[in-house]
Amino acid sequence: MQVFISVVENGSFAAAGKHLNMSPSSVSKLVSRIEDGLQTRLLLRSARTTSLTAEGEIYYRSACRILVDIRPTESKLSQGPNVTPRGQLRISASVPFAR
Repeated sequence: MQVFISVVENGSFAAAGKHLNMSPSSVSKLVSRIEDGLQTRLLLRSARTTSLTAEGEIYYRSACRILVDIRPTESKLSQGPNVTPRGQLRISASVPFAR
């Protein structure tokens, strides 16, 4: 959804890719997957512009609401007390202390 929103807000696949640090072809493929899953066109593509279809407008508004609603939950869960530390911890210590 974030990729689709970025395409709409940036006006093109290339600009969305730049904004998301992705290639335009990756952005296009992700949007195509969404369209295939929904079995409808969300964007009208031309050589110079992209524009929303009526269905695309509905999806865009819903996707924006969903992402706004989910952010506090993701933030709460990622910083809550049940978070398990991850990653590699390196400690420098003298040999007697390490033993």
